[in-house]
Amino acid sequence: MIGRVHRIELRRGAALWAAAGIAAAGVALLYGLPGPWWRSVTGWTEQWASAAQWSRLHLTFLWPLAAGAGPPPRAARTVPLDLGAPPRRGAARADITRGLLAGAGTPSCQRWDGPSPGWALHEHAARTVAAAWLMGDLAPLPGDAWMREPLDGVPEYVRDPARRANALTDRAWAALRALPEAEQRRRVAALRAAALTCRGDLLSVLAGGAR
Repeated sequence: MIGRVHRIELRRGAALWAAAGIAAAGVALLYGLPGPWWRSVTGWTEQWASAAQWSRLHLTFLWPLAAGAGPPPRAARTVPLDLGAPPRRGAARADITRGLLAGAGTPSCQRWDGPSPGWALHEHAARTVAAAWLMGDLAPLPGDAWMREPLDGVPEYVRDPARRANALTDRAWAALRALPEAEQRRRVAALRAAALTCRGDLLSVLAGGAR
C-alpha cells in the first residue's frame, strides 16, 4: 500500500524531474568548475576544510534549484484526510465532514508570513465560513470548539487572537449569507481556487475583493 502511494505521488509530482535536474546540475558543476580534484586527490583526502568549502559552494547553486522545484501542486480533485490527527481522532461524523469541507475542501496553507497582517486569522475565518456554507450552519472546525467557549481564564496572548478570529468569522458569515445564492456560490468557488494555490488573502476573496 505504501509503495502504491509513493508511486502515485511520484507520477503526479515534480520529485523525479527535480532530482534528475539537480543531479545533472551537480555533475555539470563538478566537471565545469576548476577545483582541487583536477590537480590531485590531496585536496579531498588530506584537506577536509577545502573539501567542505567546495561542497558548500556547490550547494549555493543547487539549493535554489531544490527550493524552486517546490512541493507538488495541490490536486483540485483530492481532499486530504488524516484520521489520526488529534482534531479528528474519535470525532463524530459531522465533525469529520466539517473538517473535510474547511476551505471548501482544501488543506490549510499553514502560513504565518502571509501578504497582510493577521493573514493566518483571515485564513482560519475564511476556511470556517466555507465549511459552514457547505454544511448549512456556522460551527467551529474540529479542534476549535474551545474558541467559542468563555475565554476569561485563557492567557491574553491566546484569548485575543481567538476573539479576533471569532469576530472575523461572524462578520464574514453574515456578509456571505446576505448575498444572493448565485453570488454566494461564486465567492466560495473563488475561495477554493485561491486556497489551491495559497495565494492571496482568502477572507478578502470571500468578501469579493482580491482574487
